[in-house]
Formats: sequence, C-alpha cells, structure tokens
Amino acid sequence: GAILNCFSRLFTAHLQWHGFTCGFDDLLLTRPVEEQRKAVLERAEMIGLRASADFAGVNIPEEWVSQPALHVKQLTAVQAQVNTALSERYRSNRSTGAAHDMKGSGV
Repeated sequence: GAILNCFSRLFTAHLQWHGFTCGFDDLLLTRPVEEQRKAVLERAEMIGLRASADFAGVNIPEEWVSQPALHVKQLTAVQAQVNTALSERYRSNRSTGAAHDMKGSGV
C-alpha cells in the first residue's frame, strides 16, 4: 500500500507540474469571435426556418430572410404558421405514408 501511495503522490505532482489544464479563461470567447458565433447561429436559424417553411409550403419573402432583425414580428408569425403546418402535416399522415402509422404499416 505504501508504494502505491508514493506512486500516486509522484504522478499527482508530475501532473500538477507538467499537466495540461483548462481553466475558465480558456473557455471565454473574445468579442469578435463571440460576434462571429452569434452571426453563424442567426444564419443557421434562418436556414432552418426557410427549409421548414419550404417543406410545409409556407412562403417567406427573401427580404425578411436577408434582414431578419428588421422583420422580427413577421418572422415570428411565419414561424408559428410553419409550426402549425408541420404539426398538421405530421398528424394527417397523408404525406408521411403508412410507414409512420404503426397500426397500418404491418410492423
């Protein structure tokens, strides 16, 4: 048991002296990088909304997509329309086919 304690202390000291650390400061983003991250997320959100709207058959004007900050109310309304259309499409099961209907698929 004593030899294991010695090795444990030796390896712990080695890791503290030479080991790699990840502190809170390593996780913080600089202001320019944070702005880039936000821009990427905003673009991704618009791409997802446009793809969902296309699938649901809801039209979104290009101007709203290119300048989402100026059309927040309209885009919120469109998002509600898309959510409703997707819910109806899923529940109706007309477009998804029998594979999604557990009773009718025979599986």
